[in-house]
Amino acid sequence: MTFKQFDIFKNIPVIETERLRLRKIVSSDLENVYEYASRPLVSEYLMWRPHSSIEYTKNYLSTIKKEYSKKRFFDWAIALKDSNKMIGTCGFTTIYYEENRADVGYVLSDLYWKNGYATEALREVLNFAFCILNLDSVSARIMFENKPSIHVAEKFKFVLDHTKTERVWIKDELKTILTYVLNRKTYFSNHL
Repeated sequence: MTFKQFDIFKNIPVIETERLRLRKIVSSDLENVYEYASRPLVSEYLMWRPHSSIEYTKNYLSTIKKEYSKKRFFDWAIALKDSNKMIGTCGFTTIYYEENRADVGYVLSDLYWKNGYATEALREVLNFAFCILNLDSVSARIMFENKPSIHVAEKFKFVLDHTKTERVWIKDELKTILTYVLNRKTYFSNHL
């Protein structure tokens, strides 16, 4: 694995599924990002609080643009294919270059939950991880209470790594973070 392989994130490729388009997050997504990121249910089990204003979201998008250019941001917008409306994100929260692995994350507007969109997006991101980036493993760090997110990870045969359970202060509460891992061998034995 070379750092050069990750140059792809400077101009993140578009990936299309039956219903979705995974693409770069752009400034014209402002209203859509604010629409879902300001909803308390969306960030209930995440590290960040709901966006407090459209100005906050604008600054967030400005930061993302800079991080893309430095190859330090690895998320795709999840956009509905028919309208290009952004309804969430899916991608890598961290890439550990020297260890040839990554952490994956997914966030979806609660207005679109229970439609299989997170599963559809994650399927493509995992394919990208193992077939394009040739990673050895992908982890998902999920809050203990976030049963729907755990369910999505388990669909892809992620397994709980009991050695990596953490207790972390998040939004003034002590929370348990579980780490689920999918390795290359398991991925290919279940997805070919």
